[in-house]
Parts: sequence; structure tokens; C-alpha cells
Amino acid sequence: MENKWFLSKIRDEFKGGKINVEKTYRLLEKLDIPCNYIHVKSVFKDNDRLKQGRITIEEFRSIYRIIAHREEIIEIFNTYSGNQKFLFEKNLLQFLIQEQYALDMTTNIAFEIIQKYEPIEEVKRAHQMSFEGFIRYMGSPECQILKTDCGKVYQDMNHPLNDYFISSSHNTYLVSDQLLGPSDLWGYVSALVKGCRCLEIDCWDGSRNEPVVYHGYTLTSKLLFKTVIQSIQKYAFIVKVAMALSDLVIYTKAEKFISFQHSRLYQQFNESNSIGESEARKLSKLKGHEFILHTSKFITRIYPKATRADSSNFNPQDFWNIGCQMVALNFQTPGLPMDLQNGKFLDNGCSGYILKPHFLRDIKTEFNPNETPKDIDPVTLTIRLISGIQLPPSNHSSSNKADTVVVLEIFGVPNDHVKRQTRVIKRNAFCPRWNETFTFIIQVPELALIRFVVENQSLITGNEFLGQYTLPVLCMNKGYRRVPLFSKMGESLEPAALFIYVWYVR
Repeated sequence: MENKWFLSKIRDEFKGGKINVEKTYRLLEKLDIPCNYIHVKSVFKDNDRLKQGRITIEEFRSIYRIIAHREEIIEIFNTYSGNQKFLFEKNLLQFLIQEQYALDMTTNIAFEIIQKYEPIEEVKRAHQMSFEGFIRYMGSPECQILKTDCGKVYQDMNHPLNDYFISSSHNTYLVSDQLLGPSDLWGYVSALVKGCRCLEIDCWDGSRNEPVVYHGYTLTSKLLFKTVIQSIQKYAFIVKVAMALSDLVIYTKAEKFISFQHSRLYQQFNESNSIGESEARKLSKLKGHEFILHTSKFITRIYPKATRADSSNFNPQDFWNIGCQMVALNFQTPGLPMDLQNGKFLDNGCSGYILKPHFLRDIKTEFNPNETPKDIDPVTLTIRLISGIQLPPSNHSSSNKADTVVVLEIFGVPNDHVKRQTRVIKRNAFCPRWNETFTFIIQVPELALIRFVVENQSLITGNEFLGQYTLPVLCMNKGYRRVPLFSKMGESLEPAALFIYVWYVR
């Protein structure tokens, strides 16, 4: 039956004889098999037996199986189908409950999944799922690592602003360095599209009584203030929760920070503080608990130190750990800090607002990130890193090769920060298989992020970054999951992904 279906889908493409690599790529896409052209080209070359740049229908079938029929998925399918050709509804339901931890799953939902992903009509009508349907389901958004609920605005949005982490940008108008580079409206547009909710507008008197925006007393270029606010008006309210919050009229007044004691005595609820990263880091080390008590009441913004003329960033995790609401970063500069920023604010529907955990909102909290908490249950997290799917090849490779290694890193309070990595798989970016298991004990999971980084090992020049994905630990789905990968600039590298198994208990 599968063979009949497959031939019916591709036969017309071969009426004129053999097909080339471009047609092969398009035909794979037509069959709903996401693929990377570089990898398709390499597999095509290996299966073009006559080396004429054109393949037969049988050679295409071979290419299809190599790309779509991954061994690790076959093993799972065979386990639950009893080595038969199809999964019955009850088999799929068993898989979803036992492996994917979908405890609210029902036969009706299993039926809906079959109807959605099974491509063979006869199988679909029999309420069964073929392997073709199973691979399409396993590659779907329903099997992504990020919980569906975390991709929505699900948190209580009626708290005062000081109860939220707020996605924040520093000198938003700059798209390069801090001293000589251009100012550009794209800085505001790109930040807002990423869910940023706190923008910086440095407004100065300009010529002809027209206010301008630029980094004062530097050689950066200028923007007209009116064009800045027009851009903000256009892009600021794409996220629905932002529109709801915009209906509130909130007056805040920036006050110079003097000391925690002074703030306790004199600071008003509508007054906020901006503190440079160096001063904030010193205070967090010397008076960490006092800092947390301060941020439980007052909005505190942390910004990069003045010596970061190259627009580099600090690690924002250090300041989220002490409850700072607005940790402002240079959004134009890619790297680890922005990966953490983007990963953290995946939560709550990318709205740019995340409700702080209760121990950072409580004005009588005893929480200290530098000490083992007494009233927070740790999480034991186990990740089996199974394989890679069409990973980006090395820039130094003339084909689709890379010496692939995956680094797993936990970011959170100091005691939770840990880094582990797989062994290296030589010359394989197409389908490397590690099947390695890692276990982490996370003391404060509410603040923890996990970052998956794929690298090409290079002992001479240092490892080459290939892709990454970062998300909150508590936003991870359990079970067999697909981890999408993003470039250094934050662009999707689909269909590149990691295939993992996740389990955690608390």
C-alpha cells in the first residue's frame, strides 16, 4: 500500500525520463519532507549511479528513504506497531501517553492526529497510521521541544509591572557600535518584532526645532524623533498582550539610585532605577539579598557599561537571578547573551512579559541565588541526545560534512550552571547519531535556561558554531522531541534539528 501511494505521488515527475537535483529537491518538498538543498545535493550525488546529473525513479526512491526514513524513528515505530506496517489508534495512544507524557490524550485525539498527518487515504480511513504518517507527525510542531502552552500568553497579566521580567533593549536606535555607527529605524522594528517591550529613545534638540534621536556627544547618525515614534506605533502592538497593557496609563519617574536603604525609606512605587552593569554586579555580590528585596518592590533597569563601545553584551542571567525587571541588551549584537534573552522570552507567548517566580515577588523573600534554597524543590532533568537532522555543514567543508559535537549548558543560579558535551561524530552533518544521556540536578528550575549548541570541532582554530536553541527548562516537553536550530543571527535553520528524549521529575 505504501509503495502504491509513493509511486502515485512521483510517477508523473518521471514521465519525461530522469530528473535532476533541482527537481529532486522540489519533489521531496512536494512529499512534505523538509530538506536542506546542500544535503539533498550530496545524497543525490551518491545515488546517481551513472554520474550523469540525472536519476531514475528507483534512485529517487533510494534518496527519499535515506532522507525521510531515519533509523531512530523506525525503531520507535516498530516498538509500538509490533513490527507491523501500521499503528492502530490504540498503539498511537499508547505511544503518546507512555513516551510523550500526554496524560490527557484520548482515542479521539489520536484519531485527529491520524487524520492530520497520515498521507495514505486507505490507511487513514482504517483509523491507522503508516510509517509515512508517523515520520510526518514526529517532524511536526506537535513534537517540538517547546511546550505549546508556553507559546501562548498563559500567565496572569494583572500584576503590577515590577512583578514581571520585561524584554528590554539598550540604545535601540543603534545597529552597530556605540560611538561612530549609524542610527536606524530598523533597530526599533527588529526589537519590537522580537517582542521587546522596553525601548530606549535618546531625544535631543535638532535643527529647525525638529527633535532628533541619537547617542548624545558621539558621532553616531541622527534620526527624526517623529519617524521613530511612527515606527513604534506601527510595530509595538503586534503582540496582543502588549495592546492590552497599552490601555493602562502608567506614570513612572526615573530616580538616581543612591542605596537600598535610601530606597526603602524614600522611593515611591512609581519611581524606577537604572543601574550600570558594573555597579549592579558589585551590589549583587555584596548585598544580593537586599537587591532582591529592592527589585520585589521597584522596577530596576540594568544597562551595559560605557566601555562596551563595540555594543557587546553582558550575561543577563546574573541580573534575572536577583529579580531585575529590565535587563537591557544591545539587540544588534548576536551571541550568547542574546541567545539567552531570546530563549527566556519564548515563554508566555513571546509577549515580552514573564511573571517573576513567587520568591522574587515576595517583599519578605529570603531567597538568595548564591545559597541553596530551602523551600524550592529541585528538578532532576535527563536528556538523551539521540541524533542530528540535516545539520548545517561546516563553512570549511566543500560538501555537506562537519565533525559534529553538541554542547548542553544550563544557565541559572550559580550552583545550577553546568556544561556537558557529546563525543565528536566525524564528517557527518547529515545524520550524526550520539545516543548519549546526560542528567542534571537543577536547584532553582524557575530561573534555569538550557542551551543546545551544535559545533564543528576544530582543534586548530577552535570549534565553529553551527547552530543553537535556548529555552526555559520548565518550558520543555517530555518525551521524544525535536529541537529546532537557529543561526548566530537568530534566523531559523530549518530543517536542521536535534532529536532528543527528555524526562524530568520534581
